[in-house]
Amino acid sequence: MIDNYLNDDAKKYFSTIDTDENRDWVWRFIAILKQRFPKADHWVTGGVKFTYTDIRIGKKTPNLASGSPVMYFRLSGSSPLFSIHEMIRQTLEDSNIKFEVARPEIQRTDEQINAWLDQYEQAILSVKQKHLEGHGYNPIAYKLPDDGNEEVIEAQLQVKKLSQIDSISPLNQILYGPPGTGKTYSTIDESLRILDLQFYKENISNREVLKRRFDEFVTSGQIRFTTFHQSFSYEDFVEGLRAINNDDKQLEYVVEPGIFKQVCDDARTQNIASDIGTKKNPNIWKISINGTGESATKSYCIEHGEARIGWGQTGDLKINGKDSEYFKGVGTSNQGTLEYFSDEIEDGDIILCIQSAQNIGAIGVVVGDYLYEEHVPSEVRSTYQHVRKVNWLYRDLDLSVLPLNSNKQFTLKTVYSITRFSWGDLLAYLEQSGIKPSNSAQKTVGTEPRVLVIDEINRGNISRIFGELITLIEPSKRAGAEEALSVTLPYSKKPFSVPSNVYLIGTMNTADRSLAGLDIALRRRFTFKEMPPKPEELEGVDVEGINIASLLRTMNERIEVLLDRDHCLGHAYFMPLKHAEKKNLIQLKSIFSQQILPLLKEYFFEDWERIAWVLNDQNKSDDNHKFILKASSNLDELFGNKVTSSLQNIDQRWYLNQQAFDDINSYRLILGANQ
Repeated sequence: MIDNYLNDDAKKYFSTIDTDENRDWVWRFIAILKQRFPKADHWVTGGVKFTYTDIRIGKKTPNLASGSPVMYFRLSGSSPLFSIHEMIRQTLEDSNIKFEVARPEIQRTDEQINAWLDQYEQAILSVKQKHLEGHGYNPIAYKLPDDGNEEVIEAQLQVKKLSQIDSISPLNQILYGPPGTGKTYSTIDESLRILDLQFYKENISNREVLKRRFDEFVTSGQIRFTTFHQSFSYEDFVEGLRAINNDDKQLEYVVEPGIFKQVCDDARTQNIASDIGTKKNPNIWKISINGTGESATKSYCIEHGEARIGWGQTGDLKINGKDSEYFKGVGTSNQGTLEYFSDEIEDGDIILCIQSAQNIGAIGVVVGDYLYEEHVPSEVRSTYQHVRKVNWLYRDLDLSVLPLNSNKQFTLKTVYSITRFSWGDLLAYLEQSGIKPSNSAQKTVGTEPRVLVIDEINRGNISRIFGELITLIEPSKRAGAEEALSVTLPYSKKPFSVPSNVYLIGTMNTADRSLAGLDIALRRRFTFKEMPPKPEELEGVDVEGINIASLLRTMNERIEVLLDRDHCLGHAYFMPLKHAEKKNLIQLKSIFSQQILPLLKEYFFEDWERIAWVLNDQNKSDDNHKFILKASSNLDELFGNKVTSSLQNIDQRWYLNQQAFDDINSYRLILGANQ
């Protein structure tokens, strides 16, 4: 990654820093800057003209010797520091804001680095925002010849940006840009970078292979996909009540997890089965081993990895125990307990051994089939001959089950299935309670990443959908972090936190809603990655002599003048031409008539005159080449000559000229300003 960022002068800078810790600090700071200000250029000053070397961040045209720095790293002795431009510092001082530089001994963690940047970002943007809107060039894009004059090496521009392959993926990111710029398309790349980086690097140029690998992750549940819309709600995203018909055919309301809670529960539980023996979506069973409180039998079972129950006089339940007279005489409730223990409990299920009527004493996972022992150990009650092997994950607990179990205690039945909470709910509760697993089961929470792709994230009501979880998705508030937070969910009344291995990737169409109008809480917690139109993707695509890249670039420049950059046309609309064996007018006509013109109508609210300007119709001398023509019916005949003069200025009747779509010159003349 460093080789994709640094040139020789920047490497000299890194080599003078005194410790590996400080070098790591600089590199993490640079990665955070790249996430916050992806369009900013990074370059190095140094060489024969300077007594120090620093890395500057701002805007720098490659073929100019100087740039417009906004921030910079500089050496203080052999220790690095990070500062902001003198003009911004002066603005802060004028506003009575005390400015401090960032140093590794003070801002050691990523959270502290982000907090420092939060403190000054508004001042930076208000004073020098334009100076951060470069091309994302890195020091490797520049070199310093012996005479000290900077020049860019064209071949190095291919590696001008911070390596997207090796950089750390943010937990929460949004890909934003105009329609047709490949935002949803790019979610495949972003997901694979998170889930299988090595595979992605090895197959980065093979889209078919990448898509197949992406589909495998979708099938396995590691990637899930949803789309926000105006009716999407908290109940769809986190949890809500659903009406069902129960076994008695009565209407019943149950709490059903939404897609985000499902992803979080999976992230906690699904990839640890091979480590601790749980199955996917394990059932949870209550068991009382020799009643409540402490006992020699219970202590022996916990110490030796077992769960036992009594009524051993039945004999082996797998052979003929259920036919014995003793079994028939124990009562239906105890018969149910014995059948649960021998037949219903499966390998990979979770067992809660109770300490009292409302407290859990130990939690384990079943790792063996039912056994019947004729002779029991001396420490165990003689009738406790029914045995299951258990890996006890948590021991010596005294944890109330009430917050998980709808405020209800355990019942007297020795063994039964618990349905009011899931394994994921239980793990979240343990995390919230600060309970760690036993030494023999250190890994009880999943670490394998899970990805939730949220398409059109800006179309939903963010406050309504995320609710209180908007705070919990912050990296510093995730489960396991120093500042971890959890909440009690409103419907299930269960504790909930967001695991650190859940990644959110959103897409946002800026033509629907600009970043400025986006929920501030969402903006603070997501990293934004711009997906602009890329006409260069269409270089070499010609239709009867028309350079499609130039065509797209020209139309977008006009749209930026008439509207803004958020309403440009994406290159994806023209990609079918790139992949077509024979590029012809029929394909170009289809793209313009079915996609480009309808989109322009939406952009300009059917202001046909401005749409015509985008297509350069005003400069076309032949009406046959104009896509949009003004209606020319005789107003005198329609209204009489007494009102004609008044109507001339308000007549806004336009229509599409279908003939123009069939003439290649109509498209060719879009490029010329004075044809």
